[in-house]
Amino acid sequence: MDILSRAVRKYSELLAISVSSYRDYLSLQRELITAIIGVMLSLSLATITNLWLGAIPHNMELSIALAISGSILSLHKILARVSRSLEKAKGLSEELPYLVFMASAIARTGLELVEALHFISTSEAGVFRYFKSLSKRLINASKYIGFEEALDRLAGIPRGVKKTLITYLSSISLGTGIETLNALGLEMIREASRRASRSIDLAAQAGLVITMVLTTIPILVLGISSILGDHVALSVGIMVSLGTPVAVLLLPQTPLPLRLIISRGKTLYVSLLSLLSIGLIV
Repeated sequence: MDILSRAVRKYSELLAISVSSYRDYLSLQRELITAIIGVMLSLSLATITNLWLGAIPHNMELSIALAISGSILSLHKILARVSRSLEKAKGLSEELPYLVFMASAIARTGLELVEALHFISTSEAGVFRYFKSLSKRLINASKYIGFEEALDRLAGIPRGVKKTLITYLSSISLGTGIETLNALGLEMIREASRRASRSIDLAAQAGLVITMVLTTIPILVLGISSILGDHVALSVGIMVSLGTPVAVLLLPQTPLPLRLIISRGKTLYVSLLSLLSIGLIV
């Protein structure tokens, strides 16, 4: 139950990050209802198909494929929201060190980070793309309940970002804003440099591994079919065909070798190609 509650809490946090307005919240409610209805219809259709086809070969695999593919299509908008939330949370965490370092570089009074957030909220420049919307929400809420309370109450702020900003605001109250800002800026920019170096290496390695796996899967499926039979080959092919679009949707930033082929706006086409590949396999 503890794992389930943590999963539900994480899912709620991701959906909270994706909601940008009250109208968007109402849209999320409609998407959830549509997804639930779609999943139930997919499972019902798969059950009816399994009973109707009876003793036809591979009827079970076809029913499973219908259930999973229908569920994925029904959950497409929710998965896209989760993916955008992961990307937004990652973007905020990546922009925070540079924002803090920028403020620490010109620190004179200790209030430079708050002033930077004010500037970002009204600036037309897209340097801090993810912090722009967050800054607007914080500034608007702080007019009524204060900056620190706004940070505590607003939903959709990653824990690391919230913790850093609250630490900084607390230091202002204690009169150590300049020292804390300088220390945070130096520490965070060093960690960001190390993280950027690691991410470049990991992205290159992940791209090579995924490319190798995707190019060798057809040969592996043929080999499995000749050794273990068509039943196993069909199951493997269906799992790969259905798993690929889900993996692409859930990756916050697709590795560079695949990003040249699959862009963020073409995930629906990837899902449709996956369904086409299932049909060819069957």
